[in-house]
Amino acid sequence: MLADQLDYVIGVDPHRDSHALAIVEVVTGAVVFEANVAASSHGYAQALTLVEQHAQDGAYSQSRAPARSAED
Repeated sequence: MLADQLDYVIGVDPHRDSHALAIVEVVTGAVVFEANVAASSHGYAQALTLVEQHAQDGAYSQSRAPARSAED
């Protein structure tokens, strides 16, 4: 079971100019933190820093939102 292995899941919704991310506590399903970062090397570094700050001392996994077609 996921809750036995991880404390947090990091969800990312990527876009051309920015990425939305959310840190979710696995056991409760509570969103611990949400942010938007630039789709750049600086934004990626910022995202990693935010995850380290808000998912402290926990095991986490990253997930990516399903890609959407141009028709969506």
